[in-house]
Amino acid sequence: MLMLVESPFRDAHTPFTTVADADRHLSDSSSTTDSHDISIKFMLTSAGSSPLLACAPSVS
Repeated sequence: MLMLVESPFRDAHTPFTTVADADRHLSDSSSTTDSHDISIKFMLTSAGSSPLLACAPSVS
């Protein structure tokens, strides 16, 4: 499950899922940015099917 959170908060994003490939790369195009996202920082939080697999990269 993946979750995007904006800072500063402008609008909410619903959680979404994707599957990692054999090299553990994620790819998803269900969320796009627009002109309202200028100067917005996105925090992407993910959790895998294993409790040991999780990450939280920052995307801006």
